[in-house]
Amino acid sequence: WDLITVVSTDAIAQQSAIIIRNTVVMLSVLFLLFACILFYNMRQKRRNDLQVQKLAFIDNLTGIRNYNKFFMDCNSKLDTRGSKSYAVIYFDIDNFKIINDTFGYDYGDNLLRLIANLLGSVCGQNDIFGRLSNDYFGIMTEYQDDSELIKILNQIKNKINETLGQYQSKMEVILSAGIYVIPPGEKDLNTAINKANMARGTIKGQHQKYYAFYNENIRNKLSEEKKIEGEITEALKKNQFKIYYQAKYNVNTDKMAGMEALIR
Repeated sequence: WDLITVVSTDAIAQQSAIIIRNTVVMLSVLFLLFACILFYNMRQKRRNDLQVQKLAFIDNLTGIRNYNKFFMDCNSKLDTRGSKSYAVIYFDIDNFKIINDTFGYDYGDNLLRLIANLLGSVCGQNDIFGRLSNDYFGIMTEYQDDSELIKILNQIKNKINETLGQYQSKMEVILSAGIYVIPPGEKDLNTAINKANMARGTIKGQHQKYYAFYNENIRNKLSEEKKIEGEITEALKKNQFKIYYQAKYNVNTDKMAGMEALIR
């Protein structure tokens, strides 16, 4: 016996179409699932990269450049400076510890955020600014004239006092700033910051003047002070200091009224 089965080509075509359609749907779902997973991984990686970049380059408290980002951007500008002249301003809040102790650390943090926001409004588009550490801030700006640099500091100082006046603060915020004009060809930002810091140290705590420009006299003075400190330390080790007592006489009674202790 021969068994012969006859199937219509339309039925085969219909079944084939269903199989093909199901296969296409399945592949499409798998493709979309794979695309979603790939998109999620790429988005997560980008988010992680941004987070790492934020941790590496953005100051957590103020949201502006931190030490690393400030140096990176400044060095990039100095490498391509051409004939442009730049100056570095390095400043801190002279009485910041007293402010923290008096009003609390939250007040101090808000003050740092305030200064960061003011830097964003005072500095130009091409200026670079950041919080370098604690209450220390740095600005690198294109240098044209001394008055422009002083103008930036005056604006910061005045706006700080105006804003704090709204909070009825009884303590004045005192800034101490050092300014260093970077000479043509110099590309070492560390040297620039150090010299600006030297200038800042000369007026720290004086309060009569809140900024100073770096010059060689400052370097020589600091070198001399460092030399004297070294000599004092060495003299202490060698027991070279001696105490002298100088009598103090009362000219009316011609009698000794006390004495002054001197160390030589």
